[in-house]
Amino acid sequence: SKVLEYLGDAFYYQKKYKESLKAYDTSLHSILQEKVIKSGGHIEATAKADRVNSILSLKVKLANVLYDAGEQEAAINIVQNIFKETEEFIPSLILYAKAANDRSQRAAAIQILLKGIVKDSENKVLRENIADMVGADGGMKDLMETFVGETGEGLSSALAFLGTILKDH
Repeated sequence: SKVLEYLGDAFYYQKKYKESLKAYDTSLHSILQEKVIKSGGHIEATAKADRVNSILSLKVKLANVLYDAGEQEAAINIVQNIFKETEEFIPSLILYAKAANDRSQRAAAIQILLKGIVKDSENKVLRENIADMVGADGGMKDLMETFVGETGEGLSSALAFLGTILKDH
């Protein structure tokens, strides 16, 4: 299934979306049909986590292909379904923020990315997306909208951290 995923990646970067979708979808179905190896009658925790991560990753890749192919609503539906499982999968947060930003909801997009940065403060893609959105015209105003009503030390720390992100990008 990894080979199919890599094939899907290659097609995606060549903008061959139909082929990419087919490869990702086949890879996803392959993973979903795999028998999970049990150790002593129990599914090994790391194997289960790897499987879940692979499934989520492929779902986001499918959503990205659909989004870039012009099927934004279908892509958003996939991401919303992922959120029913977990709101902590960073690639799904990034795509959802992209969709919000593309729909002129930059303050909401920034807020979504901030959720991700709390979970993974070192994620380069998250940092780049935040810097791009905040650095765009009106971006600082949109950023400040996300902090309306917030006060205290937490706000100071958050703004200092965001300042570091913006300085680095």
